[in-house]
Amino acid sequence: MLGLSLEPSMLEGPTTCLTFLRIEVDTVNLKLRLPTDKLDRLLNELEEAWGRKVISERKLQSLTGLLQYACKVVRPGRSFLQRLYALEKVGSTPDHHIRLIVAARADVMWWQLFVSHWNRVIMLWNPKHSQADILVFTDASGSWEGGAFCSHLWFSFQWPLNLKPTSMQVKELIPVVIAAALFGRSWRGKLIVFSVDN
Repeated sequence: MLGLSLEPSMLEGPTTCLTFLRIEVDTVNLKLRLPTDKLDRLLNELEEAWGRKVISERKLQSLTGLLQYACKVVRPGRSFLQRLYALEKVGSTPDHHIRLIVAARADVMWWQLFVSHWNRVIMLWNPKHSQADILVFTDASGSWEGGAFCSHLWFSFQWPLNLKPTSMQVKELIPVVIAAALFGRSWRGKLIVFSVDN
């Protein structure tokens, strides 16, 4: 009709689960996930990076590119990508070698654990929800305390000595987890929006 040629190998369907822009879309379960081949490649690169103390610029860029793509379905992943980006050197040669600092290796380990065990899926937005049913506000300071406020309920706590040297990303996540543990029973079937400043 339009004079466009079709590539038969790119056609798929009709189906309730297809790959679009290299993301698997499951319309029955309302889930998005990385296709198996992408996931396997990502896990291989993560395992290879985890076993190294030094990595080439080319390998690091390949890994961060895959992780950035995975962030489309692994939403919290962006927080664990920044230190890897910070290691990339502007204007360096692809074979330039970069030392993987302990914090960057910890982020690689987070990705390995999260992507392997969290099932690589995220729920599609439910069109019935136009606004949040419940707002939860959480905050954490680097050296003093953390807390949360939800409706008329709230809590705060001081950091135990063993958590004081912990990274800010983890400290910001702790009040979220505690809020879910304390208030989560009343959240079933509702849209919860967290306000977190990290």
